[in-house]
Amino acid sequence: MELSVFFGYGSGVMLAIAYCVYYRQMYSGMSSPNVATWTIWTYLVVLNVSSYYIMTGDLVKSFVGIISAIAVLLTFLISLVFGKFSRPKNIQLLMLAIGLVAGLVWWICRSATYANLIMQGCLVISFIPMFIELWGNPNKETPLSWFLWAAAYGMAVAAVLLRWNGNVVDIIFPLRSAVFHAAVGFLAMRKPRPIISQTI
Repeated sequence: MELSVFFGYGSGVMLAIAYCVYYRQMYSGMSSPNVATWTIWTYLVVLNVSSYYIMTGDLVKSFVGIISAIAVLLTFLISLVFGKFSRPKNIQLLMLAIGLVAGLVWWICRSATYANLIMQGCLVISFIPMFIELWGNPNKETPLSWFLWAAAYGMAVAAVLLRWNGNVVDIIFPLRSAVFHAAVGFLAMRKPRPIISQTI
């Protein structure tokens, strides 16, 4: 087996393990997924993965994304049972609008590459609400699954590098994913600030 194939398919296996950990956290109440957020992410991830696969034409590079799309859809269904529903925030509606624009650009320009690049910016924005929430309350998430996700996308980066064909756009999706998932993990590791009571 080629090393690139090992990393490519291995990244999908690692991603699946991370989602299993996350599902267990949701079941035990350690994570509290927002239904609105996962609804939007489901659409965005499916569009991102489909455009990435068409752009690269490489199943090995795209495998982690395909597993991600399946897992995100399952996570959305699970969040309906174990999660909470909060009204979508303006930034989440912005994400959805950008995702719709990406789909429209793909359809009009017939360019999966343009659509995928737009999606990378959109998915960066998608992490902002979670960063803000975790900054105020690190206990909203546990870091293990996020570091496993980061490791999975790190393996996907290795697969892209080992199958390098000069297309820089191929590495943006897995690299962006690895960095931002790791960032969530580090934020979740922070200790919450103690509440200081004031007496008058």
